[in-house]
Amino acid sequence: MCAAIDIPPSSFLLYGPRGCGKSTMINALVSEIGLGHLVVNLVGAKVLKEPNRLDYSFELIKKQGVLWAVIENVEEILVGLRIHAGPWRRLIDEIRRPTAVRGIICTARRPELLKPEEIEAFVHVLPFLYPDEHDRHDILKVHTRDLKLDGSINLAEIASRTEWWSGEELKELVDRAASQGAPTKNSFASALKSIDGRVVVEARKERMAELLKFTMKFCTSRALREETRVKFSGVMDDLVPQMLHNVPSIVFQSGANLTQIIKELNMDSYKTGDVYGGVVGGHVHDINFTQSWSQLQSSVNLPILAEQLSRLRGELLKRAADAEHHAAIGAVASAEIEAKKGDGPKALEYLSRAGKWVFDVAVDIGERVAAEAIKGVLT
Repeated sequence: MCAAIDIPPSSFLLYGPRGCGKSTMINALVSEIGLGHLVVNLVGAKVLKEPNRLDYSFELIKKQGVLWAVIENVEEILVGLRIHAGPWRRLIDEIRRPTAVRGIICTARRPELLKPEEIEAFVHVLPFLYPDEHDRHDILKVHTRDLKLDGSINLAEIASRTEWWSGEELKELVDRAASQGAPTKNSFASALKSIDGRVVVEARKERMAELLKFTMKFCTSRALREETRVKFSGVMDDLVPQMLHNVPSIVFQSGANLTQIIKELNMDSYKTGDVYGGVVGGHVHDINFTQSWSQLQSSVNLPILAEQLSRLRGELLKRAADAEHHAAIGAVASAEIEAKKGDGPKALEYLSRAGKWVFDVAVDIGERVAAEAIKGVLT
């Protein structure tokens, strides 16, 4: 990334789950290139509340000599701006070829919310995924390097017991273990137990399935794609059958790997440079929402749904308190657009990403059709 930064103009999309190093990488880069005073963070909530001020924001930072703009959770902003054609286009154009700044670094926790046109605007699309066992061991060593460890503490063993943990959670583990002084085996065991309860493995596996699909299709670094393929080969082999479990005609042969499955099923292919690969197509996902829509369409009128989602989105913006809320608002905005187009299954697909907070607000303000639709796909 440091090498790419030296070749302006440039733009980066760093994506992955919370706590896996996106913001840490940005902070390290700012420190490395020594331009902390020339980097500005565009606040997504302000952009969404006043989209027409986006041009003004870019002009202002250009006049102030800002070199790099950072936009965290960019998927929230782009999805939210889709109903504002001018500001959306300005942001896409600025990402594709920055003119107000030397470059733009964006982060996204849910990159699958982005449209291909939005993703392809970035020069560099790079994954920050859950660390594997080797990486977890390295992270633990970094966070304990200044601590006096009890001889009974085995970091390699801890790394093997923290599968699906993020780097942020590993740091919290060390901090908790050392909160009362020099960490011991017992303090690590106590800290591990307290954090492990909130690591929902199956949910993270499903999340990783989406991110692996995205990486194989959109990651711009051949080296990182291959590294991801190698690191998570076992995970991918486990996850692909799960992603396709609703297709009854498919039989997986014993020992089949991801590449073999994709080749046998003749699924969506892509070409990036001279590298060919495959990703599991989206049609299986679409079948699920088509089925859901067939069950809901008698009680969910799309024009009414679009109207209620518009009102719901306005109320959500008033109540939003964190990044997760704004990501949910982006999903509602996308569902609203699809409902206006008359695409019920697609609207449900976006609403499935909205979450319980959106459902609770819909119920609270009396938007019954929207609540019914969200409830039908809430997982």
